[in-house]
Amino acid sequence: MGYSVRIGSVGFNSHIGSSGERARVAVTGNSSRISSAGDSSRIANTGMRVRVCTLGERCHVASNGDLVQIASFGANARIANSGDNVHIIASGENSTVVSTGVVDSIILGPGGSAALAYHDGERVRFAVAIEGENNIRAGVRYRLNEQHQFC
Repeated sequence: MGYSVRIGSVGFNSHIGSSGERARVAVTGNSSRISSAGDSSRIANTGMRVRVCTLGERCHVASNGDLVQIASFGANARIANSGDNVHIIASGENSTVVSTGVVDSIILGPGGSAALAYHDGERVRFAVAIEGENNIRAGVRYRLNEQHQFC
């Protein structure tokens, strides 16, 4: 708890929570749990099987571990992922998700958008989802099908 706190962890199974604004959290251990309730928090993760949750507005999450679950409920969140087999919830208004790793499922909020990478057999491309366009609705779980369309 507190304003602008800095937290780092390199151990497995760590549990980290922060409730102040502008928190900075970095974790490298597998199977960790990270939560932040303050606005403008920044979370970086490199562990596998990690769960990340942010509640404040304007939070940023960067994750590179596989089998991660990311949930961000505040408006204007920014999520960047490079891990595979990830589940992402970005339900805050106008949140943005970019992933170069395989995303198993994604949920966007009102005005949310996502760009998910896939390989078409020749090169890497991005499938783009924008809430309110092409039948993409807020609060609905999507995944990429074999034709690289959100379904």
